[in-house]
Amino acid sequence: MTVTDARGLAVREVAYCRQQVEQPVDTRITRQVFDPAARLVAHWDPRLWGNAPAPNLATIFSLSEQTLFRDSVDAGWLLNLPNDAQSVLCRWDSRGTWHQSEFDPLQRPVALGEKLVNEPLRVIERLTYGTASLESASHNQCGQLIRHDDGAGSQHVNEFAVHGAILVETRQFLGSLDTPDWPLDVQLRDSLLEVGEAFVSTRGYTATGDPQSLTDAKGNQRKFAYSVSGQLQETRLQPASTEQEPRPLVSDIHYNAAGQIVSETAGNGVLTRVLYAADDGSPMQLVSAVPGSPPLQDLHYRYDPVGNILHLEDKAQPVVFFKNQRVEPINRYRYDSLYQLVEASGRQVMPATYGPALPAMLPTPLDPNQLTHYTQTFNYDAAGNLLTRRHCGAPTFSMKTSGTSNRSLALQADGERIEEEDIVNGFDPCGNQRQLQRGQYLRWDGRQQLSEVTMVKREGGPDDHERYIYGPRGQRLRKVRITHTGRRTLHADTRYLPGLEIHLDATHGEERHVISADAGRSRIRMMHWVEHPPKDVMNDQLRFSFCDLLGSCTLELDENARLLNQEGFYPFGGTAWWAGNSALEAKYKVRRYSGKERDATGLYYYGHRYYAPWLQRWMSPDPAGNVDGLNRYLMVKNNPLTFYDANGLGRTSSAENSDKLTTKNQKDVLNISYLDQELQARFDALGDESTKRFTFIEQNFAESEINDYEIDTEYRDDGFTNSYLPYIWTFSNNERNDTRKDYYANDVARYQYTTISREKEFFGHLPSLIKRENVTNEETIEKTDKLKSDSAEMLSVFMSKTQNGKSTARILNDFGLRAVNVKKIGRDFYINVKPVSGELEQYRWKLDPSKGTVSIEEPENIQSTEFNAVASEYSPPMKRRRLSKN
Repeated sequence: MTVTDARGLAVREVAYCRQQVEQPVDTRITRQVFDPAARLVAHWDPRLWGNAPAPNLATIFSLSEQTLFRDSVDAGWLLNLPNDAQSVLCRWDSRGTWHQSEFDPLQRPVALGEKLVNEPLRVIERLTYGTASLESASHNQCGQLIRHDDGAGSQHVNEFAVHGAILVETRQFLGSLDTPDWPLDVQLRDSLLEVGEAFVSTRGYTATGDPQSLTDAKGNQRKFAYSVSGQLQETRLQPASTEQEPRPLVSDIHYNAAGQIVSETAGNGVLTRVLYAADDGSPMQLVSAVPGSPPLQDLHYRYDPVGNILHLEDKAQPVVFFKNQRVEPINRYRYDSLYQLVEASGRQVMPATYGPALPAMLPTPLDPNQLTHYTQTFNYDAAGNLLTRRHCGAPTFSMKTSGTSNRSLALQADGERIEEEDIVNGFDPCGNQRQLQRGQYLRWDGRQQLSEVTMVKREGGPDDHERYIYGPRGQRLRKVRITHTGRRTLHADTRYLPGLEIHLDATHGEERHVISADAGRSRIRMMHWVEHPPKDVMNDQLRFSFCDLLGSCTLELDENARLLNQEGFYPFGGTAWWAGNSALEAKYKVRRYSGKERDATGLYYYGHRYYAPWLQRWMSPDPAGNVDGLNRYLMVKNNPLTFYDANGLGRTSSAENSDKLTTKNQKDVLNISYLDQELQARFDALGDESTKRFTFIEQNFAESEINDYEIDTEYRDDGFTNSYLPYIWTFSNNERNDTRKDYYANDVARYQYTTISREKEFFGHLPSLIKRENVTNEETIEKTDKLKSDSAEMLSVFMSKTQNGKSTARILNDFGLRAVNVKKIGRDFYINVKPVSGELEQYRWKLDPSKGTVSIEEPENIQSTEFNAVASEYSPPMKRRRLSKN
C-alpha cells in the first residue's frame, strides 16, 4: 500500500509480513521525505526508522538538480563536484579516495585520476578519440573512443562498423600487477605494457546489425545464422587448431508465436524442448534428451498465482532410499507474504558442507547411500537481513546485523559474541567486507572492486593470495593466483578476452585456452591445450552445459552426449551435491550457480560484485544504488528461485531469463487506453499562452504528412515524426531549435495527437504506454546507463534529470497523465503511464494486422498495466520516412 502527499508523491509504503496464516501480521513502513522541489532527500526502511541516527539514504541536490552529496548507511558517503557543463569533475568517498576527471572541449572524459589515502595521485585511465582525419574516417573512427588505457592494460579499437559497433579490437596487458600511473606520452604508455603478443578480436555483422561472426584472439571463429525473421537458427565453431569443417554448436532452433524457444538441437545431438503455460507463457517443463533415449534432464516447474516457483522436479532422476528415508529428486519452496523464501527442501550429499568449500564429488551413477533429504528454514529481520538459517542435521547458522546499517557478520562456530564494534571494524567506510573468513583478508581498490584475497596468511612467510584486475566498466580482465608450497611458488594467470579465456600455469609451463559461446539455451566451452593435455583428457573437447531457469549449470555433457558431471544447488547457490565420471575432468568446471564463475575463494563473480552463497548476501553494497531496495547487500530480495541477478546490479525474473522474453502477467497490456471525456476542456484550461502556441503551430507549420497513425510535422529546420494509437504513443524523431520560443515540444505533441485522434475518431483516449524510440541524447543515456530498468531510481532520474524525460513530463502534464515506471531496452525508453485522476474508464483495443487498424473492445476494469516491451507486436505497421532521432 502506498500513501501519497498532496503533491502525489509517495511518502509511505506499507507492507504486511507473516510466514503462516495463523501468525500475527508484522506491519513494515518505508518512509520517504521530499524537499519543496519534489526531490527525494531522505529514505528510511522499516527497521532503521526511529532506531538509527540517520536515514538509509540521504541526498543533497544542487540548484540544477544534480546529486552533490549522497550518504548511505550501507555504502558510505559520496561527494560530487560538477563542472559548469554538469559533468562530475571531482569525487570523494568515505574512504578518503579522491577521483578527478579531465574532459575535452566536447565534455568527453580523457583522463581519470585517483588518489588513495597516503598514496600519490595516479592517472589510472586515459582515453583517446578518433579525429576528423582521413585515416580515422577510413576506419569509421571519427569521434569514437579508439584507445583506452585502463587498470588491466590498453584496448585499441582498430575498426568500427558504419552503425558504430566494434569490428576489430586489440587488447594488451600491463607488464605489472600494480595499479598503473598512465603518462601523457603515448610511447611511455606503451612501455608499461607487456612485450610480446597483442590479442586481436574481430567481429562481423549482418546488414540488420545482428552478430554474424566472432573471431577470438587465438583465431577460433564462431558463425551465427538467422531465419528470415531475424531469429537465431544456428551457431557453428571453427577451431583455429584444426582444418576441419566448422563444428555445430546448436541448430534447428524453433520458436513459438511469442518468440520463445520451444526446441533446439545441440551439437552433440541432444534435443532440448521447453513447454510453456498456455495462459501466461511461464516455462512448465524443460527436457533434454538424445532422441530415442531416456531424458538426461527433465525439469518440471509449478508456480503459485503470482509466479513464485513452488515445486521443481527432475523426472530424469530416480527416487532412492537411504536409512528408511525416501529421497526424491524434488525441491519444494515456501514463501512469506512479502515473497521472501522461508523454507526449502530437496536432496543433498552426505556429508554436506555449509561454507565456501564444495562437497565431495560423487561417482556416477549416483550412489543412493550418499544422498539424503534436507530442509532449510530462513528467518529475516524487517530489512531482509538473514538472522538464522536452520538446516536439518546441522547447527543453526546465525548472523548479527548492525543497529545502524545492513552490514552483517556471521557468528562463528565457537559461539563468540559479535558486538557492534566488531561489525564496524568488519567493513571499510564504503561498506566493503574486510574478511572472507578468519585470516582471509579482502582488499578493495579505489573503485570498490575486490582487488585481492589473502587465501592463507603466514607469519614470517609469504602469503597465498589471488589478485583481480579490471578493465573498462569494471569488468574483470585478469585473475592471478600465487600459492607457496615448501620452496616452490605456484603462479596461475587467467586472462579474459571476448569469447576466450587464456589460462597460464607458469609452474608447469601449461597454456590452456577456453573457447566459449552461448548457443540457444546451452553454453558451450571448448578446451584447447597448446602442448599436451593432461592424461585421459581429450584436447579440443567440446563441453555442453545445460541449465535450469536460473541459468545454473545442472548438466554437462561432452560432444558425444556422454555425461561429464551433474550438480544440484541449495536455493541461495551453495552446491547441495555434484557427481561426475572423472575428478580430473570435473575440476575444469568453473561456471556453476546462475552460470557464473566460481573462484577458488568460493565466491561467485557476477561482473560488478562478488556473491557469497553460504552467507546469502553480497560482499559489497550494490554499486547501482537502491535499485533493488534500501538494503544494498540483499540477494534478489531473498527470492532466489523467482529471480536471478545477471551482473550484480539488480534482479531479473527467472522466467525472463528462460528465453530473455516474457515474464508472468505481461500479456495483453499494451492495448489499454483511458477515456478522458473532458480532455478538450483540459486543453482549454491550459491558458492563453498555451492556446497561442497551439495556434502558431496550426498557422505556420507545413502541412503534416499522415500515414495511418504516423504523423510527420515540420517547421523550417525543425521536424517531428511520431505515431499515436489510442493505447501507445511512439516518439521517433523530435528535432527542435532550442532558441525557439513560439512553441515547445509538448505543444507539437498536443497538435499531432489532436490531428490523428480526430481523424481516426479516438479523441479523448489516452495511452497506457509511451515509447521514446532510439534516444540519441547522450546525457539521457549516460545518466540512465547504470540504473536498473523498471526501478524507482530509473523513474526518478529519467523523468526529472534528463532532457527527454523532462520533455515527456511536460507532455504528460498537458494530458493529465503521470508516469508510474520507466523501462529501458537499449536506447528505447518505455514509460508506463496512468491518469492523474484514477477514475477514468479503461478500454481494451484489438489490432487487425492485415488492415493496420485498431478497434475498441468492451471496457475493462484493469488495476495494473505493466507492459511487455515488444511494442511492435501491438502496433500496426507504419512507414518510417526519416532516421530516428530523439
